[in-house]
Amino acid sequence: MAGVRIVVSFCLIQLICGSCPPGRFGESCWFSCHCGVYCDVTTGACGAECDAGWVGGWGRNCQKQNVAYHRPASSPTGSQRPAWTPDKAVDGDRRQDVYSNTCFHPAIPPSPPSQWTVDLGRVHRLHDVRIYNRKAYVWRIRGAIINLHYTSSATGVTCYTFSSYTLESDGVYDVTCNGHGRYLTIRHNTHTLNLCEVEVYVCSYGTYGTHCNHFCGGCSHGTCDPVSGVCPGGCGPEWQGPQCKECRDGRYGVHCDQLCNSRNCITTSSSCDVTGACTDGCRDGWKSQDCRQPCSGSTNGPNCSKSCNSRHCQTPSSTCDHVTGACDRGVCEDGWLRTDCAEKCRDGRYGVHCDQLCNSRNCITTSSSCDVTGACTDGCRDGWKSQDCRQPCSGSTYGPNCSKSCNSRHCQTPSSTCDHVTGACDRGVCEDGWLRTDCAEKCRDGRYGVHCDQLCNSRNCITTSSSCDVTGACTDGCRDGWKSQDCRQPCSGSTYGPNCSKSCNSRHCRTPSSSCNHVTGACDGDVCEDGWLGTDCVETQTMSTVTVAAPVRISSQVMWSLIGGAVGIVVTLLLIGALMMCLLRTGRLSWKTADVNQAVKMNDVIVNYQTTEGSQQADSEAGVTNNVYSYLDDVTRADNGTYDTIMQQSR
Repeated sequence: MAGVRIVVSFCLIQLICGSCPPGRFGESCWFSCHCGVYCDVTTGACGAECDAGWVGGWGRNCQKQNVAYHRPASSPTGSQRPAWTPDKAVDGDRRQDVYSNTCFHPAIPPSPPSQWTVDLGRVHRLHDVRIYNRKAYVWRIRGAIINLHYTSSATGVTCYTFSSYTLESDGVYDVTCNGHGRYLTIRHNTHTLNLCEVEVYVCSYGTYGTHCNHFCGGCSHGTCDPVSGVCPGGCGPEWQGPQCKECRDGRYGVHCDQLCNSRNCITTSSSCDVTGACTDGCRDGWKSQDCRQPCSGSTNGPNCSKSCNSRHCQTPSSTCDHVTGACDRGVCEDGWLRTDCAEKCRDGRYGVHCDQLCNSRNCITTSSSCDVTGACTDGCRDGWKSQDCRQPCSGSTYGPNCSKSCNSRHCQTPSSTCDHVTGACDRGVCEDGWLRTDCAEKCRDGRYGVHCDQLCNSRNCITTSSSCDVTGACTDGCRDGWKSQDCRQPCSGSTYGPNCSKSCNSRHCRTPSSSCNHVTGACDGDVCEDGWLGTDCVETQTMSTVTVAAPVRISSQVMWSLIGGAVGIVVTLLLIGALMMCLLRTGRLSWKTADVNQAVKMNDVIVNYQTTEGSQQADSEAGVTNNVYSYLDDVTRADNGTYDTIMQQSR
């Protein structure tokens, strides 16, 4: 026989039909799934149960229909109870208990005989019928007959008779009622029927077989026989075989309208099976069973296995030539070769045209191998950047990953550019308080200054501290006699005191000098000019008061002079007091009211003893205020003994 004549199921033909909208499948999406909106677009297999009135599902298709479901049913004898009506046998409830009100039970009498009929709506080619009888009442189905007829009044043709030996089993009976008809009648002449459900199955248009899972071939007129699949009117012009599923020589396809030699098989052939399948596969850029479908816009190459997005073109694109996958303008990214830029460089090379050497990079770890980009996996050495670490840092940055700024260094001579590796300062000199080649590290705690060689606690701040900033600045100022930011510079030879604000030339020393102690400004020998006090002789002294700038430092010589004078005054006062007490007790001295016009005697004389130095202080300390000693007149002077005694004491 010329050509290839292989009988195949229609599901294989559907492999070239593409996808269908939800709820449809098969050739031209002709068939309905009958299991919701999802089923296999080629076979119609359902992953769940079928819609009501359809049989199959759970891995099979749902193309077998119960055409009696919810169709009008009747009985000439009526029903035994109002709930046991004829329509109970087509309501979809398969329970086999009449007392559940799910079964048909004719009235008694007039039954038997009893009869039940369903109107299928139109003439069907019937074959399979399933009857759910009342359980434990098998005798009521034994001997029953099934008739098919075109009209409700016709007697019809018997298509099945239950044997008198029908077994009880589970009360469910699958019978073959092969024929055509619109009405199906079940009749029993000697027993009362108890029918709980009657299901009459037919295949959907274009299918055949026990489970209606086969698809009709290329029939010339209408569909095929739902049982055998044979085309009643013969095959179409492009088909041949008993079920019209074989294409004529050199042709294939759903309608046998494709030529075998038009396929894109690796090996070209003028003959093929009805599917047009290429036995040795497709040429690059083609797919599907017959290799007539080009790769989609995003794939290319053998079996459409390469992705346009996985190429390494310099100008990326999600679409490409379905055969070669060529990049636009033929330019690849660094490290890739070939028309589709999908081949890496040889070992040890990378970059555009693979012209860069892996060991010429500035990676932290030198290596003679690298990927197509030349990327340094552990990063760049200081001063280098970019993926392959071949680009030096820009003029204003340096160091690891070019992360340091030349402007952030603390060089003594600032600059916005620097060495891209070290960031070294010009002449290597840092600002105070900073270290390292790039002057970017602060001094350790407790240190400051150039090279961080100064100690914070060696400064002369008002408040001593072991910590300070990089300049060593004293935040609360310097102690007397010191200046500069860190208070380590003494006042110049001509100044002294707080903030070096006092001049040595402004002092009133007994021995003048333009230089002095930078802290106290003390005069040489601690001797001031007359009328001036203090360590630095800048405080004035008057006859009544001494203005002292507290606190005043007093020299030891002045201190002992003051102490000696005070002791002398005290001793003199004590002697005068003792003399007065003796004179008073002996009656030689008495108190008189001061009266210059009254003459006094020697014994009434009150001696007013007053020295040139300290007389006012002695009178005050002795308690003498309004009383005065009477001066010795000419009379008392005559008493030379007493007078001499007083004068002697005064000396």
